[in-house]
Parts: sequence; structure tokens; C-alpha cells
Amino acid sequence: MPPRSSVPQLPGGPDAGQPVPRTPVDGLDLRAFAAISAALAARDEPRAAVLARAGLTELRWTSIETTWLLRVATALLQQDLSLSRDHDEAFAAAQAEIAARR
Repeated sequence: MPPRSSVPQLPGGPDAGQPVPRTPVDGLDLRAFAAISAALAARDEPRAAVLARAGLTELRWTSIETTWLLRVATALLQQDLSLSRDHDEAFAAAQAEIAARR
């Protein structure tokens, strides 16, 4: 793992010199973020309907999505694969749930 001080700082991202936070972003933890992302990717219903069901506006979702993606990217730059792995597992589980409802 490279020293965190040598990891580039992504504009708007978390401090690359510190461990990447895993705290909820505007009330959405990683699992909830992955579930909404999977529902949007499935395109089974309009985007606005998915976001409304989650109590989100487009602007709020964009902010949440950007923050989580910057966190994942920063963790990867730090050679910490755990956040990406956790996201991928949560996304796959959400996809499986969606497929089971079809």
C-alpha cells in the first residue's frame, strides 16, 4: 500500500491522506446507495419514480452518488479494495432481489 500522502487528491473527494469514511452520506449508507444504483440501472421504472420512492430529488441523489463514487475511487487509489468490494457485493445482492421480483 502506498503512503497515503502519495495518493492524489481527487477534486471534491475525501482527504486522500486519511482513511476513507464509510459513514452514511445524507442518510444513505453504502448498501442503500448500492440498492438505489441497482434499481436505476435495471431501468424497470422511470428514474424519477425510483428516486421519489427513496425520498430523493435528482439533485440530492447526484450529490450522494458523487460522494460515494469519490470515496470508492479514493480508496482504490489508496490500494484499499474493501470499499469497492463491499459496494460490488451490495450492488449484486440488490440486482438479485430485483431479478427475483421480475
